[in-house]
Amino acid sequence: MEDPIDAATAFADLGKALYRDRKDVESMIAVGGAAVKFCLDHANTATNTTIAEKLKKAAQSISYNTAANCWPGWGDEGIRIEPPYLQSALHLANVSRDLVRELALGRKEEGTACWLLGALKLAAGQPAEALSDFQAAQRSFESGGHATCGLMASGYSALARKADPATAAAGARDLAVVLKQLHDDVSADAGFFAEQLVTADKILLAG
Repeated sequence: MEDPIDAATAFADLGKALYRDRKDVESMIAVGGAAVKFCLDHANTATNTTIAEKLKKAAQSISYNTAANCWPGWGDEGIRIEPPYLQSALHLANVSRDLVRELALGRKEEGTACWLLGALKLAAGQPAEALSDFQAAQRSFESGGHATCGLMASGYSALARKADPATAAAGARDLAVVLKQLHDDVSADAGFFAEQLVTADKILLAG
């Protein structure tokens, strides 16, 4: 492909197919990593600033989606996440967050990027580090006026505390409070967030 934007789109489509159709997480990560490098390399040498920005946005999207697919908390059927996949995903999630900030994509996008870092660290058995990212996500969401997303992030903070033996009981209580608040929330995303928190609790914490 002569057009790097078209090539980036093809990379993204291939990654989706590897995950959705073939359940091949290892190959998806390899393709995602190659795609991000391709996009950033071409962005750094592009003479057209519009093209460079589009390529960086493509790199951000691909890095986020690839990393997000490595989070076992989704509970997707047929998907097995090995420990090395989480480490690769954490690298891509950091790239995604850094690009969100560089491109000034907004507080909701930054909150989502911070949430993903926390989610992956929680799955990797790093609850204290995950808590810090979830709290950063909540601050970003709330400062951008995204209250329901902020509530979701507070639920994941509760999961992180529940995963730490020193704060497990308080985390469980906080999680129950957040789930009730989400169930009472009439916004479109609240029900999905509540359901996903329950699923993540069961998968990651045997809750």
